Amino acid sequence: MFHGVNGYDARSAGTEDKARVKATSGHIGWSDLIFVMEKKHVRRLQESFRDILSHKKIVCLNIPDNYQFMNSELIELLISSETRGLEDEDIKRFERAAKAQKDAIGIDSIRPCPVCGCNTLMVYRDEDYEYDDPENGIITAAWEFTWRASCFVVHLK
Repeated sequence: MFHGVNGYDARSAGTEDKARVKATSGHIGWSDLIFVMEKKHVRRLQESFRDILSHKKIVCLNIPDNYQFMNSELIELLISSETRGLEDEDIKRFERAAKAQKDAIGIDSIRPCPVCGCNTLMVYRDEDYEYDDPENGIITAAWEFTWRASCFVVHLK
């Protein structure tokens, strides 16, 4: 679900024998950061991969693992949990990147994102006018509107 978001590579694997894709030592070795749903998943990973987990950060989201694959409620929970595993350094990097985007491509403002809580919501605004007499430039109505808001961290469509 998060593969390709903000340039990250993400893979999904389970700890149950019946998992669609079962976690392997290759998954563990490949990862920099591991998110799990429940504490029992941390225990299972530690039991199976203790030797190669020593330098890996595991973040338990404390979300019950009783949802069907790609359940909409689960997706909302995962999105709201996305920044729990990020260090302050990562959040500051995202905020700097959002500001750089603002300066580079003319984003109107950067605001706090209501989903992830970081100051990374890029707001694009525009304006439109209605003219009484377009040749003379007499404006009878004007609108300013937000046409897009996109979080640099969440950035899911």
